[in-house]
Amino acid sequence: MNLLNNTTVIGRIGNDAVIIPPSKNKSNQILSFDLATENTYTDPSTGEQQTQTNWYNVVMFFPKKKPIKIHENLIKGKLITVCGIVSAQAYMDKKTNQPKAKLKLIVKPGEIKFL
Repeated sequence: MNLLNNTTVIGRIGNDAVIIPPSKNKSNQILSFDLATENTYTDPSTGEQQTQTNWYNVVMFFPKKKPIKIHENLIKGKLITVCGIVSAQAYMDKKTNQPKAKLKLIVKPGEIKFL
């Protein structure tokens, strides 16, 4: 059975997009930036409002010689919608010694919308 892994995320860009050039063994350029989403909720035990921020590392692959123009508009603070495939990687936070997850969103060209 083939299941679909497709997610839409609305958030603010956390840093200006960067282009990572292809290395000798890779044929694609990579466009990369961080995207933040926020969720506000009321803690049932204290009644206080809490805000949870989730960070995604957004990556987009482009052929080696294709010019990438979209990165000029992907600047810190802009609100965007992104559709792509989510991948999670678990790791241990060195400061708190707590388990955390790194979220990566792999996006195809044309799947970013500016709001």
